[in-house]
Amino acid sequence: MNTKTKLYLRFKDLCHIGTINSVISSTLEMTILSTIALITPMFLKHPQILVGIIINALLIKGALSLKKYKVLPLIILPSIGVVLSGYLFGGLTKFVFYMIPAIWAGNAILVHIFKTRIKKNYLSTLVLGSL
Repeated sequence: MNTKTKLYLRFKDLCHIGTINSVISSTLEMTILSTIALITPMFLKHPQILVGIIINALLIKGALSLKKYKVLPLIILPSIGVVLSGYLFGGLTKFVFYMIPAIWAGNAILVHIFKTRIKKNYLSTLVLGSL
């Protein structure tokens, strides 16, 4: 092999390694955010406003930095954490099960608004997402 071919193959390998590192870091970020989203409602039940702020911050962080399919656990896991905390620590009511689809829809709308309006004004996106 000549020198140019060796350099090209070496550069191609380095680009592949960068892609692998990017996939690993994004998967690690998704895992950490999803774990926090699951655990927060389980162990920090009250005040509800604090739990909501933490979960919404995680949703916004995930919407801004993760790909669409990697945000799905962030949308689903907080409500599962609420159900698990009620089941494990008592106080589970049947009304929680009825609210889960509404919570998922609200989380998905918030993520969708932040993903589609990423180049717009952040404050207006925040107000629109909270509505």
